[in-house]
Amino acid sequence: MASMILASLVLAGCTLSPLDPISSSSEQNSSENSSGGQSQSSSEESQSSSGSSEQPHEHTFSSDWSYNEEQHWHASTCGHDAKDSLGNHRFENISATDEGYIDECTVCGYQRTREHNYSTTWSHDGVYHWHACTDNGFTHLKKDYGAHVMTLDYADEEGYHEHCETCGYVVINPHNYATAWSTNATHHWHACTDEGFTDLRIDYGEHTFNDDDHGGSVTHYCTVCQYSKDEIYADSPISSSHTMTTKYYDYRNELSSIDSTIYFMNSTGDVPYVEFNGFYNSHYGLFWNSLSATQTKVENNCYMYHCGLGDLYINTELDKIYIEDAGSFRTVLAVNVANNTTFIASGIETSYISLNSKTKQIVERSTFSFDLGRYGIDIVLYDEIVYIPLQTFLDIFINNNGISFAYNGRNLYDVSGFGGTLTGDISDSTSLEYEFYTDSPWYHQTTREAKFAKYSYDDFCFSMDNFYGLKEHRGIASFNDYFVTNGYESDLKSTNSATYELGMARFVGAWMYEGHAGYTRVSPYQQNNSNISSTYYSYRRDYNPRYSLNTDVSELTDLRNNAGKSVGLTFSGTTAIISFDSFKKGKFWGTYTPDQYSYAVWHKNDTEMFFHKAFSEIETHSGITNVVIDITLNGGGMLDAIPWLEAYLSDNPFTLIRTKTTGEISEVHYTVDLNRNGTKGEAADTYKGRYNFFLMTSKYSFSCGNAFPTFVKAGNMATIIGETSGGGACAVSMMSTASGTVLRSSSIFQMGYFAGNDFILNEDGIAPDYTFSRNYFYNDAQINTFVNSL
Repeated sequence: MASMILASLVLAGCTLSPLDPISSSSEQNSSENSSGGQSQSSSEESQSSSGSSEQPHEHTFSSDWSYNEEQHWHASTCGHDAKDSLGNHRFENISATDEGYIDECTVCGYQRTREHNYSTTWSHDGVYHWHACTDNGFTHLKKDYGAHVMTLDYADEEGYHEHCETCGYVVINPHNYATAWSTNATHHWHACTDEGFTDLRIDYGEHTFNDDDHGGSVTHYCTVCQYSKDEIYADSPISSSHTMTTKYYDYRNELSSIDSTIYFMNSTGDVPYVEFNGFYNSHYGLFWNSLSATQTKVENNCYMYHCGLGDLYINTELDKIYIEDAGSFRTVLAVNVANNTTFIASGIETSYISLNSKTKQIVERSTFSFDLGRYGIDIVLYDEIVYIPLQTFLDIFINNNGISFAYNGRNLYDVSGFGGTLTGDISDSTSLEYEFYTDSPWYHQTTREAKFAKYSYDDFCFSMDNFYGLKEHRGIASFNDYFVTNGYESDLKSTNSATYELGMARFVGAWMYEGHAGYTRVSPYQQNNSNISSTYYSYRRDYNPRYSLNTDVSELTDLRNNAGKSVGLTFSGTTAIISFDSFKKGKFWGTYTPDQYSYAVWHKNDTEMFFHKAFSEIETHSGITNVVIDITLNGGGMLDAIPWLEAYLSDNPFTLIRTKTTGEISEVHYTVDLNRNGTKGEAADTYKGRYNFFLMTSKYSFSCGNAFPTFVKAGNMATIIGETSGGGACAVSMMSTASGTVLRSSSIFQMGYFAGNDFILNEDGIAPDYTFSRNYFYNDAQINTFVNSL
């Protein structure tokens, strides 16, 4: 009896973690039978001692498990209250969802669901509060979510001090100020409109006027508040001019050139100007349909340019370029993406992909303007001719549209194809890059002309404010204010070229590196300056959170290499896995057969042919019900490829793009001829319904690797598994400064999705429908098991 009590105590006191190793079945049965069988043995011994002649009863037990929340056993089938193999559950976690963790007993298969853990401390933003989930991978979950219930404590010059009655959140709401400027002869400000605080002012400062030198009577406007004063000049504002050669690669990728005149004005030093009408006609038509602009005088100092697609206005008094009816004006800047040839190239592609009737403008473009006067950028009118600074023209009408030009102090260069050598350390003396540097009068010069340095800064502020795609997303109201507050202004305005370029390197590295934006080339002033390079990379590494993409790609690459996998197609059970790491435009369609090259070759050249080869092979494997598309190591590529790939998953491939400048949102739908029989949009031109599709993403799935799951989720084309994708909401463009620094930038073309009526940028990534550990990303058997369990 003592041994029986001891055995019971050991069993009752045993606590097994779900991660404890499970003892062998023989040991388990021995232990459990020893404990569970003693009660019966005692009975049998009692019968023997009483001298009974009956044979001892031998219990029989069910082969199926019985269980409750804590234990499992085999129940008696002979009518007695006896249990065999009685033991505590040994749980192991098998999956997790937003509803909780699912554990399963490794012995009997009993399952339980555990709720997520939540912090006892309130989380909050400016509007809501909640208790956040503390479990890894589910920190997006919230409970007790609700709006703040604010109580006013007191008001002072700082603002209205309030606290939330529920969570204790404290906020100081600012006073309200008039949007219209208040002015006197010397200063301007915005006045407070709140009762009792009308003596408060913000944005108080002296008027600043352009030092321009027009002919005739001129009204000068404060560059901040538009307060005006009149002044009279008599002389021509043009101090000098010379011929400038534009060197560019045409649509045949052949080097071409065109000559034009650039002008320099008395008041702006070395700032180059172009005559707007003529330069627009000669340069806008280099890459797009030539639109011959015709100039019409609307009133004094205001001119209209009818460009064939709409009317653009330039007001030289206000230094403003604007569109009254943006719905009718179309440049590549305000493009209707449905008509943009970025997606539908000329030539062989038009035989296999086209726009369909579902294409629509969800949000139409609105009136917009470029207020150059607020940046101190002067538009000059002389003898009925409008002159605009060269770099500002490039910002608005050329750069940010997939190509980029940069001025080297003498000529204008197509820098779109410049390589990624940050310092401009190039060895090919016959290249356009080499000429861009060595033919520049700024080449290795230590000083920039003062007015030119100021214009370079003012124009960079204008370009970033109007054409950097993530400005609002990152909470920037004015880049000039940001530069002033964070100590960049003096460096970026410096006449010392090294100081300027180091300031640019610090800013771009620390703030602007978000996976898309960054340096391409330093200016001719500082070509091959290693200090610039080391400063940029140091700040990019140490100060920018997007640098973590490098950590993710390193870890994931090691995991895939250790698993012996690469790009291509593999199979496990009922599942096919397609892995590819970049999006390449389908330029070889109709020229090659899918099996002509290996997956590795197609991966580098043509994603559509890569997929065509994969699905041709999948169709030869019987029993395949699932197709998993693995983009966990996909860092992006060409947006053009996405509609082709969507066609495999859906009979309605589409893209959803907002143009930041105008607010226009376009939903562009495509019809694709996947089987290449000459007819688009047939039932055979999609694999929708033939397989269960899954898209596997990681924190490194960036840019197009983020846009693809965005559209897949919006169109319900596949189940997304893995990790939240790596983000990257904008198409990429290049930009240049007036001083010749060349940068990459997140452009005005933004990708996202709708949440109700709100367009949400996908900059922060797309959450998966089901989380799946990266430890199993490259284990085909685990993938097969997981997708078959969903």
